[in-house]
Amino acid sequence: MGFKTIISALVLLVISVQCDPVVIEEALGTFLGTLETYSLTPNAVVFVVDESGSIGAETYQAVKLFIELMARRFSVSSEHSRIAIVSFANVTKTHANYIKDVYGNNMCTLLKVIKNMDYAAAYTHTSLGMASARDMLAQARPNANKIIILITDGASTSGYSPLEISKRLKDSGVIIFAVGVANVNTEEVEGVATSKDHIYILKDFNYIKSVNDYLKKETKEVSWDYTPDNSMCDNFCENRTNCCDNHAKCYCGTLGGDYECVCNAGYQGTGHQQECKVCPKGTYKSSFGKMGCEKCPDHSTTPGEGSTSFDDCKCEIGYEKIGKSCQPIKCAKLESPNGGFLIPSNCSDTFGSKCSLRCKEGFCPFSCNLVAADPSILPWNRSPLPTRQCLETGKWSGEDFFCEQMRCPVLDSPMHGKDNCSGLHFVFGTTCQFDCNAGYELKGSKLRTCLVDGTWTGTNTHCEEIKCEPLKHNTQLKVKPEKCSSQKMPFRSRCRYYCTRGYSLISENKPYDGINECLANKTWSGISHTISCADISPPNITCPKSIVATTNPSKATATVTWEEATADDNVFVSQVSIKTPPFIRKPPHSFPINVTKVVYEAYDSSNHSSTCSFTVTVQDKEPPKVLYCPDNIEVYNPNKFSIPVHWKEPEFWDNSGQLSTPINNRKSGDGFSWGDASTVYYNVSDPSGNQASCVFTVKVKHYPCPSFPVPANGIVTCDQWHDGRLCSAFCVDGYVFASKQKVPNTYECQQIGVNQSIWVPFLSKNPKFKFPLPDCAKRQKRSAVNASYQLNYKVDACDPVLLEKMKNEFIKTLQASFARRIVCPVNKGCKPGNVNITCTQPHQKVKRSLDSQSTVLTVQFNVEMYPDKNEELTEFTSEAPDNRITELELSDSLTREIESLATEKVREVYNVDSIESPEIHYQIDLICSLGQIKSNDSCVDCPPGTFKDDRTDACVECPVATYQEKEKSFSCQPCPRGYTTYETRSKSFSDCKAPCQSGTYSRTTFEPCQLCPMNMYQEYSGSKECLKCPNQLLTWRVGTNSSKECAAPCKPGTYSDTGLEPCNLCDYGFYQNRSQQKVCEACPLQTSTKTMGSTAEKDCKKINPCEELHPCSNGSTCIPLERSYTCACPFGAFGKHCENTIDFCESNSCVNGGTCTTALDGYKCLCPVGFSGLNCEENIDDCKKDSCYNNGECIDLINDFKCLCQPGYTGSRCEVNIFDCSSDPCQNGGTCFDKENGYRCCCREGYIGRNCEKERNPCDEVSCENGGTCSSNGTTYACICKPGFEGELCEIMIDKCLNYNCFNNGSCTNKNNDSICECFEGFSGAHCEEVIVPEYVLRFKTPTTSNYVKLQNTKLLYAITISFFMRTDLKAPERRPTVVSYSHYDKDRQQLVDNALTLFDMNKIVLYLHGEMLHIGYAANSDANWHHYAVTWEGKDGKWSFFVDGKSFVSGSGVGMGKHFWPGFFVLGQEQDSLGGTFSMSEAFAGDISEFNVWNYGLSEEEIALSCGIVGNVLPWQTALNHIHGSVTILKNDSLCKDIGSCSEKHCHCFHSIEKTENVCKHSVQSCDPNPCAYQQTCTTSDSQSYCRCDVGYEGKFCEYDLNECLINNGGCSHFCIDTQGSYKCECPEGMRLSSDGLQCQDIGFCKVGKKIFLDGEKWISDCHNCECQQGNVQCLEILCPEMKCAHEENWVHLPGECCPKCISYSFCFLSPNNTLSTFDYSYINIANICDFTLIEDCVNALFSVQLESNRRIPLKNNTNQRNLVIYQNCQQFRISQEGELSINSSPIVLPFKNEEFRVELRNETIDIWSKSGLYLQWYMEEILIAVPFQIAGRLCGLCGSFQNHHMKKNADYKYTEGSSLEKEECIVQKEDPEILKSYQPSLFVARSSFQYFTIFTTFYILMSNYIPKI
Repeated sequence: MGFKTIISALVLLVISVQCDPVVIEEALGTFLGTLETYSLTPNAVVFVVDESGSIGAETYQAVKLFIELMARRFSVSSEHSRIAIVSFANVTKTHANYIKDVYGNNMCTLLKVIKNMDYAAAYTHTSLGMASARDMLAQARPNANKIIILITDGASTSGYSPLEISKRLKDSGVIIFAVGVANVNTEEVEGVATSKDHIYILKDFNYIKSVNDYLKKETKEVSWDYTPDNSMCDNFCENRTNCCDNHAKCYCGTLGGDYECVCNAGYQGTGHQQECKVCPKGTYKSSFGKMGCEKCPDHSTTPGEGSTSFDDCKCEIGYEKIGKSCQPIKCAKLESPNGGFLIPSNCSDTFGSKCSLRCKEGFCPFSCNLVAADPSILPWNRSPLPTRQCLETGKWSGEDFFCEQMRCPVLDSPMHGKDNCSGLHFVFGTTCQFDCNAGYELKGSKLRTCLVDGTWTGTNTHCEEIKCEPLKHNTQLKVKPEKCSSQKMPFRSRCRYYCTRGYSLISENKPYDGINECLANKTWSGISHTISCADISPPNITCPKSIVATTNPSKATATVTWEEATADDNVFVSQVSIKTPPFIRKPPHSFPINVTKVVYEAYDSSNHSSTCSFTVTVQDKEPPKVLYCPDNIEVYNPNKFSIPVHWKEPEFWDNSGQLSTPINNRKSGDGFSWGDASTVYYNVSDPSGNQASCVFTVKVKHYPCPSFPVPANGIVTCDQWHDGRLCSAFCVDGYVFASKQKVPNTYECQQIGVNQSIWVPFLSKNPKFKFPLPDCAKRQKRSAVNASYQLNYKVDACDPVLLEKMKNEFIKTLQASFARRIVCPVNKGCKPGNVNITCTQPHQKVKRSLDSQSTVLTVQFNVEMYPDKNEELTEFTSEAPDNRITELELSDSLTREIESLATEKVREVYNVDSIESPEIHYQIDLICSLGQIKSNDSCVDCPPGTFKDDRTDACVECPVATYQEKEKSFSCQPCPRGYTTYETRSKSFSDCKAPCQSGTYSRTTFEPCQLCPMNMYQEYSGSKECLKCPNQLLTWRVGTNSSKECAAPCKPGTYSDTGLEPCNLCDYGFYQNRSQQKVCEACPLQTSTKTMGSTAEKDCKKINPCEELHPCSNGSTCIPLERSYTCACPFGAFGKHCENTIDFCESNSCVNGGTCTTALDGYKCLCPVGFSGLNCEENIDDCKKDSCYNNGECIDLINDFKCLCQPGYTGSRCEVNIFDCSSDPCQNGGTCFDKENGYRCCCREGYIGRNCEKERNPCDEVSCENGGTCSSNGTTYACICKPGFEGELCEIMIDKCLNYNCFNNGSCTNKNNDSICECFEGFSGAHCEEVIVPEYVLRFKTPTTSNYVKLQNTKLLYAITISFFMRTDLKAPERRPTVVSYSHYDKDRQQLVDNALTLFDMNKIVLYLHGEMLHIGYAANSDANWHHYAVTWEGKDGKWSFFVDGKSFVSGSGVGMGKHFWPGFFVLGQEQDSLGGTFSMSEAFAGDISEFNVWNYGLSEEEIALSCGIVGNVLPWQTALNHIHGSVTILKNDSLCKDIGSCSEKHCHCFHSIEKTENVCKHSVQSCDPNPCAYQQTCTTSDSQSYCRCDVGYEGKFCEYDLNECLINNGGCSHFCIDTQGSYKCECPEGMRLSSDGLQCQDIGFCKVGKKIFLDGEKWISDCHNCECQQGNVQCLEILCPEMKCAHEENWVHLPGECCPKCISYSFCFLSPNNTLSTFDYSYINIANICDFTLIEDCVNALFSVQLESNRRIPLKNNTNQRNLVIYQNCQQFRISQEGELSINSSPIVLPFKNEEFRVELRNETIDIWSKSGLYLQWYMEEILIAVPFQIAGRLCGLCGSFQNHHMKKNADYKYTEGSSLEKEECIVQKEDPEILKSYQPSLFVARSSFQYFTIFTTFYILMSNYIPKI
């Protein structure tokens, strides 16, 4: 039973009148309910207990009891609630503080603390207790609720009221409960508590005790707290030690406070020794506890046993975990494609589901182009069906389903005709009928039908009409449509004459529309008119696109070339020339700056003209050039008055030769005065807007020196005193001059000589200072200071060993001392180095400061000292040098320390006690960064324009031709080669000046440069001047860079674009009378020059070229033009001078080899033999009937024809079936058979595919059902079925009971894939073979959770009676022993009901019915005697009764009304907290139980017997023997049954009763008058016993319960179960219907017959029955064969696979013993034994073949035949060996034999063979007769039919007799009709007449009548 949260009402618990009532008051219920809201949350709870004198000792004991009651509302553990108890009187006392002391403290230890609390009477200092609680709560977890429970009488001592501190606590979030006791002061209690629901006034202590006792029993543990003391659980086993299982630990129940053995995670059970069982595979238990292992969701399992997490449950393949369940992976829902059905129609979309596609008749799966292995099977009947399976990936296997409709090619209505088709889409079965319009005749088939193979019957249909001859035409005269002039045109055709472009149609010199119509008399309307074309079109002329160009460099023109204008004409273009401007003749041409329009004109031979034009825009984008611009001007004027300043005027030049007047702001000679420099500018522009400027400055100075330069990062100020001759220079703050020499501050302008002045230091003591000033650079911190020391000591000797030792020791000392900063005077550190120890002997010539006789030991080293990074630069001036270095680095202490260190080491090394003080020398140097120089105590970067010279330690200026842009550089960057700078100290690359290029010059030879003026040049760069052209030659531009450009001017009569040589002569019609000109002048209109190079206008004369030249021919007219002429040609002539004539013959004028001859008005055709017509277009039709065989199309040729063969045929007349097997396409040993168009492969066993290329997997052809999987060995398949199924496709559910015997009226049921016998009362065993003795007792020796009996109920109970005997003397008030419990899973509510029916607490029995608690109050443990107990319940009205010793003890109604008990578990001896499990130690039973029975109806008080042996019809007592667990013992022949006796067969429900009596007892009633049976059931009286006879579907004593059969297993329905009165029915969803069993739904859209699927309404033949699928059911009717009477020449034959016999006429082929073959056409062929032959073969459909093969195994003897006969029928091979051995597909057969393809019989010594295709063969020794139906004999191949070379081959494996001549023998020798030997010739059979056919047949019929039996 789970934990029950108590929520108080007026009365929560009411116990029946038979026991002491315990009522939980509303106030207590509310108080406890408020407490329980914190039962399983993190809490910090402090009980503040009043133990003052006003409480009293007796009340204090009740308080302790109430503390225990309240504590049990919490789960006391470190995880949930941490409890503290503090009592108060005068002082506070802490009894427990689990808030602080967490480890090992829980409910169990808390109860001991409460029990041991003592009472100390004193004052009531309540606030002290609250303060103590406050301090304890300060130690609580951050996420814990803070709770105080104050228990007091409210009589606080004055000054100790808790109200104020309570308010502060509540304000801080503390929850306060208040319990008033004794003579309570309610005002104080109410003021303390959080709300009224947090208050309870404790008055009746006895009541509290009873409630505490009751609630303690009701407590159910939901959590456990581990206790390290395992001895707490040692009372759970007999040996009192190690009672817990190895997989369990001792825990304390955090609610009840009891110790229990609890199994670890992954184990379930009671926790006692050997009782923790590992969780089976497929289950898990995530934590320790009493709960059982939870089952993994369906379709999942764990990797093994003992799983501890739900995450261990892994879903099966194809399932995915969603929440707490494994759901099958879903694929997208499949829909039936158009023209097809899904099989089944409601195909599932979950993993593993298989859906097949069945296409309707006329539809093909996927594509109708797929090649079937068996062409006789229609595409929609092929099997297996395409199937897709929902995979574990959520995708369907295979391709998307699609049914392509079988269609024939679209048939168009014949022109001039109509059609009438039965459908619009030309699908299978469509018929089309054709008719022609009046005046037309039908050619081809009138009716055509679309066949199943997608082809039409018949031939193409068209309507032919009367036709007129082609119309005459020529090069100008054309006809529309064009075919009117090349072929005959049908009746009523309208053709129109027209002329080519540029011509106009005329008839008899008048306009004409040209329309002609084909008349009924085969002539054209208007044919008598004379029609011709006249030229009216001018030429089409096309000019190039307009051109935009820029001027050539330094020129006023642009040289432009273009594609000249082109012209075309319908006849001839006579001339194309430039019309204007007249001076332009042809490209290229130099165009001036501007827009020039060029006009072209064209003339044709008819003197029609056209013009076109384009423009040439020349743009000048070249700006003017500055030839001269003055330099900046500085003038010295000692006076303030302005003075005039003069300069040379700037010079400009432009390529256009046109410059605007310069615009300037000042002019030469203007006055200028002191002040800033004035800017002077000159601006010019050319006509195109291009501009150039000359800008310079003019400055008038009041001092003669140049302007004083301002240093970088510096300031210059010049005073006005002394006329500005004094200037001062300073660096800005933080900067100093980058120079090691002192830089003066003030300078004066000093005159040198007469005209020169310079700046010199003013009153400076440094007259050597070089001007200009250095730049200013920023002062930087020094990197370090280097101190170099030398200490000289007087020593006795120079010992190298001592020197080395001294050096090593001194280095160590320095490193140690400076590392610890013992001697370093700076913060950042010091670094000693460069230690050198030397020793020198005294020298007389050297002056010594030491004793000259002493040896000197010299200790040298240096110390780098690094200043603090925060050290600031000190200000300094030149007058006040900085002494900070000596103050910082050279402190006395440093020197003393260094001397001390060195001296100490010298004494140690030289081993002397003392030594004289050394001479000390030192030197101090700054250490700056790279690229810096030293400046006082700081460092300065070398500025741009300089570099650091390490030799001089100075910043040196960059020399000329170099520059430096960066600071702190060690070198300068060179200018590019040939470049220079004008000064030193250049700071930018822009200071580098390039040398003047050729064509330019300058004073310095470097930039800026000036262009060479006109008529001068300079060929070299870096020049100071330009050279004049020699010999008075000229240049055409400035900046000329070569003497070659010096040229003479053009003379009169010539011109050039520069006016200089080389020059061009002026053209005809132009002249020039001046020199150095760029164009020529045009002659006046109507005049021209006779020569080129004219020099005067007088050379322009009037000239007529037509009179002078006479250029036109063929009678054309010459027409003079402005400066030329043109010729006007007559009709038929063309050319510039009309020298050509038109040829009216075109390439297609005469067809078919006709010769065209031209004439003045057209042409004529001379036709070759076989053609006629105007254009020789008519060819004699040489195609005759049957010119081409096998439906080949005949094409008429010239005096011949050719055949276009249908696919699969070749030969000149399509007589040869192409042997498609020549490439040997069949793989893996497959046999190839030729077809009409293609081939067919018959594959060996195990291979499939068009070419036998795939290994056959039979599993691809089947679909195993019910989850079965297919396995294949490549030849056969087998479905491996899931348990419970069998059959070829796992389609049969196994009934395990079929071969399983249940004796003694036991019934067999299938359960868990096994057969189980449900035994009749009194029997047990696997087969109910054991007789049960009913009288026995089950003894539960100890109250432990391992002892129980678990009985499963599989029925739905609408009413119930349980009955049993029990005795127990277990007296344990703290326990609630349970004798029986029942749990089930309520499927309606989807929840577990663990107290569906439970009897527990033997102290005072409590009954649970449907989860409702009923307090019986009977003490079952009051004595140790046997007592009988029974419980009855009726679901109809909820009536219930509890019986003791046959008497009703208490009863009621309305409990569980309308409900029922679902199938579940009865457990004897335990209370269930899960379905059939999860037991509690406190509820375990101890005692004896017997005669436990269960009925599914309510027994009356009279029927509840007191004797042994009664039997329940749901659970009889006897079944308990097979379901005992633990150490429950079985006692036989106990005193119980001896005392009360056993029932007899006359008693109802007795074990010994017969079944009839049992049924009567079940429905026994007092009387049938009136009928007490419900639902009109029958009441029957028999043997003075009345009972209700209930029909199936009703239950209960009075049949009052209408069973809902759908609740259990859905009533067995596969889909929908509908409950009805007294019964139920199964229903199906749309598209399905109930099968004959009334349970299963079957799809009405299809029928399944074996492996085949047929759609609803589909018909087929099966086993000579006409079958049809009707709504899912197959209906078949036997085919009745009609009576037949065959004609005399016919044979009555019943072919294999046919239902009815038929009459067949045969053609024959016969092989005689002498190797002579008589063919179908009665020809004879001799064949050789050494060859293999194909006698006949179906080379159209490849259904059959008959072959004769030589026997390779036996050498030829006596020239006798040694051959095998091989017959193929639909890929089945039938073989007869020479020895008479017979086989089908290599498997021997016994005659007679019959299958779907062959029937073989033995008649005397003759073997008769029939095939499904109608073949009949007779084999007798060396004779073979072949008969084929007459109608197919004509299309057969092979020696008997149409013979080709591939029908015979010599056997390479044949074994010849040694020396035999057969090796050279040919395969056949023709005796008659040698034409048959020619390869690829038709069989002569096709050319025979009907009379010959009849003769052949009659002859063979007479000869062979004895050979063919009539079957």
